[in-house]
Amino acid sequence: MPPGLPRQPPTEDYTFDDVPAGASDDALRHFSIAHDEPRILPLLRQAKAINPGPLTPPPSARM
Repeated sequence: MPPGLPRQPPTEDYTFDDVPAGASDDALRHFSIAHDEPRILPLLRQAKAINPGPLTPPPSARM
C-alpha cells in the first residue's frame, strides 16, 4: 500500500493461500492474488506510475 493511503477496514478475512481448516498447501497450489486484483493492484499501479523508481529513503535518511 502506498504510504499515506487511508486504511479501509477489510471486508473479510483472507489469505493468499486459503485452504480448509486443518489443511495445508505446502506446494501453494491454491495461492492466488485474485482477491487484491480489483482494489489493491490498481492503487499500486497508480503509485508506480507517479514514481516508477524503487522505494528508498531520501539521502538524508540513509546511513
